[in-house]
Amino acid sequence: MLAGKRVVIFTDNQAVQSCLIRCKSANLHMDYIVRYVCRQEERLSTMAWIERVPSQSNPSDSLSREVVESLSDMKRTRVDLLTMWKKCLEEVRDVTLYTGEWRDDVG
Repeated sequence: MLAGKRVVIFTDNQAVQSCLIRCKSANLHMDYIVRYVCRQEERLSTMAWIERVPSQSNPSDSLSREVVESLSDMKRTRVDLLTMWKKCLEEVRDVTLYTGEWRDDVG
């Protein structure tokens, strides 16, 4: 569905926004996640814009903090975090995004 499209990624976290724009993080675990996101952007040939949204303006913020009755009948997609984390770890072995910086000892 996203292949070849322009995508806007919203986050309410300034550090996440910065890491996604740079396609790297000084935090090893965050770097795994950022590399996975960037790899998917490459794989799908998408053009992403990362935008920060303050929590008070973020419609999904309440979803992460409480059950919202008005959305109870909407389709949900469960995400297996362990599977996603394993995919992020696989990115460490993918040299496509390798910058040669501090990641030399990762593996």
